[in-house]
Amino acid sequence: MGKTLIVGGTKGIGGEIAQLLENKECVLFSREAYSVTSNNHVHYQLDVADGNFPDIEDISSIVYCPGTINLKPFRSLKVEDFQNDFDVNFLGAVKIIQYYQRSIVKS
Repeated sequence: MGKTLIVGGTKGIGGEIAQLLENKECVLFSREAYSVTSNNHVHYQLDVADGNFPDIEDISSIVYCPGTINLKPFRSLKVEDFQNDFDVNFLGAVKIIQYYQRSIVKS
């Protein structure tokens, strides 16, 4: 079985998933510095928006957990707010999948 890539894997839902998979081989991405607590995990500090990803072989699954949401009244939101959310929540996932699709282990 290959590695699980968890983008946004140090806090919130991604952090919980990483904790549940502490005995499995995982690669965690986050924008902030992080010290892994499992010998099976490796962490890379990076911003998905930059598109500078490390080469990782034998990926069996990708979990994409970064996310943004503007909790303001709709009339207060600007087009830039929607664009930022779209870039992080959708295009970030597309970039990760496109880059790592060649590394995904077929079962």
